[in-house]
Amino acid sequence: MGSHHIIIRGLVLDVPYKEKEEAKALGAWWDSELKKWFVPRGLDTRPFARWFPKDEAENGSMKQE
Repeated sequence: MGSHHIIIRGLVLDVPYKEKEEAKALGAWWDSELKKWFVPRGLDTRPFARWFPKDEAENGSMKQE
């Protein structure tokens, strides 16, 4: 299912640097250890769809566990 993109904090995103402020404004958080943005658990993931990792989005498996 590609659970490598699911972390305890939420759903990992692929956010380009130039779009980081927009992701942050929508509620995404930065993980300084992973150096990745993510959608915190409990937050609606739909506004972040364009930043879903490509392999996951193509498979249609963007569910949080």
